[in-house]
Amino acid sequence: MSSSAASFPRVEITTSTSTFRELIEAALPVIRAAAPRFYDDMITSLADRAVDLQVDDESLRLVVLEDRVTVRDGTRAPWITTTGETILSLLDAEASLVEVMRDNRLRIRGTAPQLVTFHGALMAFLEGCVRAPGMSARVSKYRAHVARTNQAGVARSKREQTR
Repeated sequence: MSSSAASFPRVEITTSTSTFRELIEAALPVIRAAAPRFYDDMITSLADRAVDLQVDDESLRLVVLEDRVTVRDGTRAPWITTTGETILSLLDAEASLVEVMRDNRLRIRGTAPQLVTFHGALMAFLEGCVRAPGMSARVSKYRAHVARTNQAGVARSKREQTR
């Protein structure tokens, strides 16, 4: 490697990510090491607030503790609900946050400040994922999980319709 080539901090890369929570938990240290500006933007956006969200059947809470974005168990009343397919549409830049909200693919129950908090944290996360080396493998694993989950849901729906 030449001295002029960009070097990134070494971060353990695994592809065991499957659930949304696992994607987030795997992505945060990678973004912190390889795209610190976007990690810092997440911290700034979240500040003293927590984001409670539900993606498909997973509930989780994102919160800043000691200058680190942390994933906790979510509440029974998330103020953001969406699907894995919608998360992937956002990651792939196929849709904007405004579009998925308008199409009711992402629902927010909350105040304007909560929307601003979520928007800032989401945009920083998406930018960090795009720029951090190794994230494409993690996103691919999550994409496979979403596809398996959707196939299982379709099969279950067909069985219920034939009853």
